[in-house]
Amino acid sequence: MSILWDRRRTLWDCTLGIVLLASPANNTRDWSLVGVALCLGFFVTIPPHWLIQPVAVGAALYSASRDFEIPYDALLLAAVPVAALGWRRSLAIDGALALGVVVSYVLAWPILPPEDWWTPAVAALLYMVSGPYKLSRAAIVLARYLAPRAAHVVYGMVLVICRPMPVPYYDKVAGPALAYTLCALLAAEPTYKYLATAAGIASCIVQYIKPRSL
Repeated sequence: MSILWDRRRTLWDCTLGIVLLASPANNTRDWSLVGVALCLGFFVTIPPHWLIQPVAVGAALYSASRDFEIPYDALLLAAVPVAALGWRRSLAIDGALALGVVVSYVLAWPILPPEDWWTPAVAALLYMVSGPYKLSRAAIVLARYLAPRAAHVVYGMVLVICRPMPVPYYDKVAGPALAYTLCALLAAEPTYKYLATAAGIASCIVQYIKPRSL
C-alpha cells in the first residue's frame, strides 16, 4: 500500500489556496508567465515550509467567501474549526476528493476572480513545485484559470488536507485556529495576494536550505 499511496506525497496540498486568489488576464503576457511557471514546475519539486499553511488556508477562506458570496464572519465560524482539527488521510479519502473535484467542477457555476498579471503565475509555480503528480497539478491550475468555477470541493479540500501546525503557548486545536483566522482576516486586504505569493517563495527557499515536508 505504501508503494501505491503515500500521504506525504499527494496531489492535494494547501498551496492550492493561493492559486484561488487571482487569475491571469486574457492576454499574451499573463498567459506566457503562467506557461513558464507550469514548465518550471515540471522539473522542480520543493515542498514549501509548513508555515505557509495558515497563509494558504487564509487565502482559501477568503476566496470561498468572495466566490460563494458567504458572509465572512459566518464562514470563519464554520470553516476554521474544520481546518484546525485535521482530517484523517487515506487512499479512499484522496480518491473521494479527486472524484468530488471533478463532479463539483462540472456542476459549479462560473465566477470572475480578480485578475493580476504576475501573482497567478507565481501561485501556479508554488502549487506545481509543492509535490508530485505534475500533470494533474497543471490540469487543476489550467482549469481554474481558463474556466474558473465555484467548485465547492476545490475550496474545501484546502481546509481538510493540512496537518494542524504547532503554535507555541496554544494547544493543537486553538493554535492552528488562531493562525488560520488571523491570515483569513488579512486575506481580505487587496495586497494579500502579493504577500501570499512572496511568503510562498520565501517558504520554498527556507525548505530548500533546510528540507522539511508539509
